[in-house]
Amino acid sequence: MKKVLLLFVLFVNLISAQDTIYLNQKEISSSKMEAYYYGIKNVSAEPVFYKRIYLINHTLVKESLYKTNKKKRITSHKQWYESGELYMVLDFKRGKRDGFRKVYYKNGHLKRKEIFKNGKFVSGICWSENGTEIPFFTFFKRASFVGGKAALGAYLKDKIYAKYLVMSGKKMIVRFYVNEKGVVSDFRFKKQSHKLDLDAQVRLAIENMPAWEPTIRDGAVVGQNLTLPIRF
Repeated sequence: MKKVLLLFVLFVNLISAQDTIYLNQKEISSSKMEAYYYGIKNVSAEPVFYKRIYLINHTLVKESLYKTNKKKRITSHKQWYESGELYMVLDFKRGKRDGFRKVYYKNGHLKRKEIFKNGKFVSGICWSENGTEIPFFTFFKRASFVGGKAALGAYLKDKIYAKYLVMSGKKMIVRFYVNEKGVVSDFRFKKQSHKLDLDAQVRLAIENMPAWEPTIRDGAVVGQNLTLPIRF
């Protein structure tokens, strides 16, 4: 009886030491019924912990390891194809990219190998699927407002700022999704003003943005969740 009770306690402790979240195909928080992915983060007091993302069928697709001696710092990151093959390995040191980023084709051949030092890109090589070296190309280009930061600032000033310049020093943070065509959707607040008219105006401005230049990742156009601070 004591043995059974001990096993039960250990099981309960294991469950309580993990946080589970559910995400849709855009990796936005969702209900369990609508989830495409689910994520687990262990929250034990150990100096090393992980965050993992699985397909809803329990196939592991992302894993990040962290150390928490004084600060929480990422030490490594891996990704897998949805079919299970290793896709990417990324090294970190003191929370910054340091070492290799290796990206693989599904057949296991290297697609690219890059070297980072203290958070900065040093050099890289790319290969075709049959192993032939090809011209190097940037792995990641973040989605951007057409015309750049200056054009984005002008748009926000025109749509939001003029009426609220008296709120100097205030900041709101919004999140939204930019799809493969650059269309903005899935608006949500990370930090709002709690002024109904301002919150409504910000939402309207973001949801009616013109199309962005979409994200390019590993040579393919993809959707991406973006976080945008709006300062007054």
